[in-house]
Amino acid sequence: GSAHTGPALTPVEVLVAIHGINPEKEGIALKK
Repeated sequence: GSAHTGPALTPVEVLVAIHGINPEKEGIALKK
């Protein structure tokens, strides 16, 4: 999960939450 808590999730976070995918495993570079 993210270190921060906000009212909105990024598209990647939404995908992770819904599909339970691993961004790193899927080869997605998260922008911090």
